[in-house]
Amino acid sequence: MKKIKNYAVNFSKYSSVGLIITLCDIFFSWLFIDIIGMKAILSSSIIETFDFTTKYIGYRKFKLIRKKFNIFLMITLISIFSFILLSHLLIDLLSYPTLIVIPFLIGLLFLLRFFALYWTKIICD
Repeated sequence: MKKIKNYAVNFSKYSSVGLIITLCDIFFSWLFIDIIGMKAILSSSIIETFDFTTKYIGYRKFKLIRKKFNIFLMITLISIFSFILLSHLLIDLLSYPTLIVIPFLIGLLFLLRFFALYWTKIICD
């Protein structure tokens, strides 16, 4: 029972940081792609660089993750490149709407990243 409670608390912390960053991501993706006319591949690169730094600082501040920077970096880089490539494919090449694609990709990768961090034991128990 304690393990389930820890899991729920950690997911809440992870979600709190993620929600704030996600709202910023959606806004800036819309601004850069739809208003300014920037390509999704460039916009995603800028946004993901901001996300990496902000998430690492936020997760450490909430004492959510251990100091295993190399593993965190590897998981995050896989997530970043997936986001950039999928957003480029879906928005730039297949012309799906930004405000549909970005929240979908963020949500999917958010969950996959949480499970990867938990599986690699970076998230504190």
